[in-house]
Amino acid sequence: CGAEQIVQREGGTVCLKLLTEAIARVQLSTEKTAAELAVKRLKSELASIRQEIDDLDDDQSRDERAVRRRCTIRIMPWLVYGYVFLTCPCISITVAVTNHAPTAFFACLAMLSLFIATYVMALRQQNRQLAAIGRKYNREYVGLKAHETELKAELAEQYALLSPRRPPRL
Repeated sequence: CGAEQIVQREGGTVCLKLLTEAIARVQLSTEKTAAELAVKRLKSELASIRQEIDDLDDDQSRDERAVRRRCTIRIMPWLVYGYVFLTCPCISITVAVTNHAPTAFFACLAMLSLFIATYVMALRQQNRQLAAIGRKYNREYVGLKAHETELKAELAEQYALLSPRRPPRL
């Protein structure tokens, strides 16, 4: 028939076994061993990717806090000192010159609106910086998540080779 066979002679009997069966068993054992090694490697890679994602989240939070702190440190003294040292003298001068309290009140409102506008501009700048940080980290995050998904799929395949009935949850 052209198939290779193993001849076993024991006692007075001769037994013929197909060589392909033995090779198939060895191949199955080899594939199972390779799958076990792959599972171990993939689990460590998956843990590494998850750690990178956590580190990325920490870095993004740190950078966002730094931007908020810089904005607050940079603009708040100007608002406080400007309001105290510009508005109060402005009110005093207006009352002294005009002897008219409503004019002083409107001068105070004008100064206050100037400081509010300054604060709003600082917040807009802060939001632009935060958006840039978000875009930067989002690109890296998407790449890591894609790699994590690929590793999970490959890990599921390896588990299927080890236990064709039921792969474990990832």
